[in-house]
Amino acid sequence: MTRKQIIWDGKEEMNKQETNE
Repeated sequence: MTRKQIIWDGKEEMNKQETNE
């Protein structure tokens, strides 16, 4: 796994949480 993928995963999770609210 590359660092970019980890950062992307974090961004996707944040996006999901924002859409959840």
